[in-house]
Amino acid sequence: MKLLAIHTVNWLGADHTRESAVDIWRCYRPIQQLKQHTDWHIEEQPTFIKGIDKYANSSEFNEEEFEKAAKYLGQFDIVWSSYFPDTTPYLLMKVVHDRYGTKFVLDCDDDLFHVNPDNPFWTKTDHEHVWYMQNMIKDVGWISTTTERLADTFRQRRRPEGHADDTVTILPNYMSDDYKHGPVDNGDKVVIGYFGGASHFADLNETRCMRAIKRLMRKYRNVHFQTVNMPVVEGLPKARSHYIDGKRGLPWITELFPTLNFDIAIVPLQDNIFNYGKSNIKWMECTRMGAATVCSNVPPYSDLSDDVTVKVSNKYYDWYNALEALILDADKRKQLVENAQKQLASQRLEDHWPEYKEFFERIHAA
Repeated sequence: MKLLAIHTVNWLGADHTRESAVDIWRCYRPIQQLKQHTDWHIEEQPTFIKGIDKYANSSEFNEEEFEKAAKYLGQFDIVWSSYFPDTTPYLLMKVVHDRYGTKFVLDCDDDLFHVNPDNPFWTKTDHEHVWYMQNMIKDVGWISTTTERLADTFRQRRRPEGHADDTVTILPNYMSDDYKHGPVDNGDKVVIGYFGGASHFADLNETRCMRAIKRLMRKYRNVHFQTVNMPVVEGLPKARSHYIDGKRGLPWITELFPTLNFDIAIVPLQDNIFNYGKSNIKWMECTRMGAATVCSNVPPYSDLSDDVTVKVSNKYYDWYNALEALILDADKRKQLVENAQKQLASQRLEDHWPEYKEFFERIHAA
């Protein structure tokens, strides 16, 4: 089998800052496992058309370059990519499929049919391009996604187009053992922490968790708060509030993440349909760090068992009481982490790579 994976990991081109955690967890690491365990011909590249970084817009490609890209992609049995807003690569995909029989798979970990109007997603991608992506989801031959909720949303949208249910496959997020260690212990100091991208600004600042942390920091002088890549609107005690500039892609995983030592990690999430489609990857990452977690009691975190996290409604006193209990009880924090890491051990990518192999073999045989 000849498989091409489209991702930006390790891309040293002009726009290498596009590299994201999605590229790593959803594509790059599974591909590395397939390279280790199969004899397939597997290649990786950052874009559908090589040299895209020299253009301001993909519409600037001339006919000769388009034809050259089509011929190159046509040598592969399967091309696998994360979803994207640009119609030019999708047009290329359609041409290559019709001409050479190459099969295209989109991986999508967001509910593109229920994006909230105030989500920063809209500031980066306008309504027209979201509409393009929605139609790509309806039209593309195969989809891989993260959860049953998201898969069901995509299946419902694709059925009018005549797609069978087995064209949408759930490949959950799986973790690696890298940097995993036991419960964090900062001695007398208790560090509460959060990390997240710009799209989570409302999740952090409008779920009342920061009001609770502000009050707790004034009450307990040993409590520190650390946030990575996310501004906080609450006025926290300056001497014990620490902001760290985030990193993207592999530098986040290999350089920054191993330096984080949260005793308690907060995982706030607003209660809306868009968030219901998310996976519990933040809980997975915080557990891998060795932090006890307090999560909003909404999907996907409401699905977790009560012995691996503390689940709260997005109310001030619920956040306050849950965090205070963990601040005062190191043994409870330790038990939560130990339980969570035992559960996470069953979600190692190194044990689940055959699911990706079976997925691509099924598509190849279709």
